[in-house]
Amino acid sequence: MRRLIQRCNTCKAYGLGEVCPSCGGTMKQAAP
Repeated sequence: MRRLIQRCNTCKAYGLGEVCPSCGGTMKQAAP
């Protein structure tokens, strides 16, 4: 099972959830 890396629209941090852990912004799917 692959995990999708997501990237925050606001602060450009990377994570795995729907909400950015750093700034609370929206996460978008990032290119692998």
